Parts: sequence; structure tokens; C-alpha cells
Amino acid sequence: MHLSIAKPEDIILEAIGYCWDKQKQYAKARDYYRKASQLNPQDDQIF
Repeated sequence: MHLSIAKPEDIILEAIGYCWDKQKQYAKARDYYRKASQLNPQDDQIF
């Protein structure tokens, strides 16, 4: 059996951060937004 591990994509991390933001869990949202911005620093929309 072969198990492959995928790297997270910035769009997915940004969406998770958005969900936490809507639930007013701002600390968790910032963590996911920060991870997304580290994967794609050229994306101005994350900031």
C-alpha cells in the first residue's frame, strides 16, 4: 500500500481561516491566514 501526503494549499488554508473568522475565533483564523500567506506571499487578498 502506498500512502502519499499532500502539501496544504493556500486556498484551502485561507478558506479555513475565513470559517474561523465567521465563528469569531480570531486567534485560530489568524493562524490559518498566516499559514496561507507563507505558502503564497504574492497573494494580496490573504492580507
